[in-house]
Amino acid sequence: MYLGEGNIKKIYGPVAEQGMWRIRNNRELSGLHSDQDITADVTKERLEWIGHVVRMDKGRPVKKILEMKPEGSRKRGRPRLRRLEDVEKDRPEMATESS
Repeated sequence: MYLGEGNIKKIYGPVAEQGMWRIRNNRELSGLHSDQDITADVTKERLEWIGHVVRMDKGRPVKKILEMKPEGSRKRGRPRLRRLEDVEKDRPEMATESS
């Protein structure tokens, strides 16, 4: 997965130097990441969040939304992935990376 420079700047955020904030330049950003590390980190965080939500009480709004099955039909075109579908796709990937 390729993350454009603008997205990487949003992920790593600005830097505070001498009381002033500035945006990191491309040279600094390239030293901070490699594309594989960022995608693995995002996948890991997503799985941790899902684990957190799964352990929540049934009455919590986030848990209700995660388990909700919307009624009716979806819009035309390619269906958008749901959070759980994303996680199911990530689980095998994380198993092979940790081996």
